[in-house]
Amino acid sequence: MTLTVPYWRDLAIETLRAPAQAAERVMAFQLPRDVLWLALLLVAVLNTIVYMVTNILVPTPSPLPGAFQSPVVFLFIVAGGLVLTVHALYWTGRALGGTGELGDILVLMIWLQALRVALQVITLVLLILAPVLAAFVVMAAALWGIWILVNFINTAHHLNSLPRAAGVLVAAMLGLALGLSFFLSLIGATLLGSVAYV
Repeated sequence: MTLTVPYWRDLAIETLRAPAQAAERVMAFQLPRDVLWLALLLVAVLNTIVYMVTNILVPTPSPLPGAFQSPVVFLFIVAGGLVLTVHALYWTGRALGGTGELGDILVLMIWLQALRVALQVITLVLLILAPVLAAFVVMAAALWGIWILVNFINTAHHLNSLPRAAGVLVAAMLGLALGLSFFLSLIGATLLGSVAYV
């Protein structure tokens, strides 16, 4: 197998058209776990770079606090979010009858994030040339991305059921949301307690 530009292009097209088949090809890479974690960090770095460049070239008001505009903080959030998502999808899938391996979920999330980085670059160009078209592309990509992820979960966990895979996704996201809310509430309580003693 020669991993040339045409190969990656064809794999990207197959991911859009037949995500389940593309997932099988991606999982067949059988990369070592340490390589996969480094690859996850790499896509997080690329994501951060594209995000920061976009903010410079097309500055828009951000709902995030000022601290989150720091590249280091943003990278930490992206990388941490990806790690948590990988584990949430793995353990939730296992709890709901899936038989996938952590490495399979990991490599599929890396591939999905690599495609997201490519989409961000395309969106950046469109934001400069045709902002309205860029908005439609982002919305369409978000919906299609969910469809791809559900197929990836179904394939990785051998569920043989897209509704069950969708259930895994919803349960994993709810679990992440509740866990993060609890974590943030603890941080808030700690900060308030610290202020009280000042």
